[in-house]
Amino acid sequence: MLHLIVTLAACLAALFSPLSYAEPISFPGRPITLVVPFPADGPTDILARDLSAALHRSLGGAPFRIEYVAGSSGTRGMALVAQAHPDGYTLLLSHIGIATAPATFGRLPFDPTRDLDYLGLIVDVPMVLLGRTRLQSATLHTLQAQLKGAPWKFNIGHAGLGSASYLCAAKLQQLMDVELTTVPYPGASQAMNALLTDQIDLMCNMTTHALRPLRDRQIQAYAVSSPQRLEPESLRLIPTFQESGLAPMTMSVWYGLYAPRGLPEPVTQRLSAALRAALKDPEFVSRQLSAGASVVQDDRLSPEGHRRFVSEQIRFWSEFLKPQRQPTP
Repeated sequence: MLHLIVTLAACLAALFSPLSYAEPISFPGRPITLVVPFPADGPTDILARDLSAALHRSLGGAPFRIEYVAGSSGTRGMALVAQAHPDGYTLLLSHIGIATAPATFGRLPFDPTRDLDYLGLIVDVPMVLLGRTRLQSATLHTLQAQLKGAPWKFNIGHAGLGSASYLCAAKLQQLMDVELTTVPYPGASQAMNALLTDQIDLMCNMTTHALRPLRDRQIQAYAVSSPQRLEPESLRLIPTFQESGLAPMTMSVWYGLYAPRGLPEPVTQRLSAALRAALKDPEFVSRQLSAGASVVQDDRLSPEGHRRFVSEQIRFWSEFLKPQRQPTP
């Protein structure tokens, strides 16, 4: 009788254990929410739509919904996912800001190295320095001379502390040895709109978000932050920073897929395999390459490689941004 009671108790414990319920075997069994920690219509939104469509196909038609949780330079949405139930139905798409947040703010409502599971890196996106069309300078060389001659006359917009455009602007001013007035906006779309309407002079933005206004000649491009010129026809004529006479500035904005810490192993394996398949999806790859982005196919695509890479990035940006640390968002 005692043996029967012990066996029954063990069965009940296994039945209600969060790691052994039947759901991981049939995952996904309901819609998956992909959290974008930035406003809609920005570069992360563009990638989120492409990625969710590719994952929808690689997960056998699983429905996806995109949820925008903007605020506090992306940390609000990151914290929301870090605190969610680790069942695979809440995922986070975030960029380089996940590595710069600890350096930018010091204290956060979550720990990116402890509170998230890493599923793999997705793309690397170069930055492009953009200017309003009414600027007199047509090249980066003449622009630098113009800025150094009267830096107080010019400003550069960005999408908030720790954002990709903020990091690019900081590195650019360091290389040019100038200090411009910086103008923060809630997101990349708002900063881009300010550039298009002549409210700001300059902005660093991702190539994926600059294609249409460049094609329509609403803004001008000075240089890209890639080691060599980009292949897409729409970006091929833009020189690199080094070609333009400035010190090399190689900076890419990388994106990764994350989940709350503690995913059941079968769910981790399913999502990781689906992500690898999505990054070989011809439609997804074609859309990224046409926008100047490169799809990750190296060790960073694995959960382990992804985690190692982000840890290295946190150390790097902690040193770079140490003098600029801001209060906790």
